[in-house]
Amino acid sequence: FSPYGPYWKFIKKTCTFELLGTRNMNHFLPIRTNEIRRFLQVMLEKAKASEGVNVTEELIKLTNNVISQMMFSTRSSGTEGEAEEMRTLVREVTQIFGEFNVSDFIKLCKNIDIGGFKKRS
Repeated sequence: FSPYGPYWKFIKKTCTFELLGTRNMNHFLPIRTNEIRRFLQVMLEKAKASEGVNVTEELIKLTNNVISQMMFSTRSSGTEGEAEEMRTLVREVTQIFGEFNVSDFIKLCKNIDIGGFKKRS
């Protein structure tokens, strides 16, 4: 969300090379492989039982599990208590990052917590 300039270029370079670089992608390969195996196992079990499958829902689970394992070392659809904590945390972070913060645009409001962001952290 930052304006195009030196900072934006730095962040883009960092994301491209550090987060999405070959070294990191290879480091997380076992996680992706394991989650794809689990996904295929679920699909196979449903097929053997002649049950319907919501593929979109299963792909969302797959993606969420890969991301949560990469970031937090835990599956987002693991044990119910842990999984619910993870989903709550992800919802809160997503909400904070997705909300409009007045102080980002009006510098006079920088020290005023209009959106309640400081209260939540």
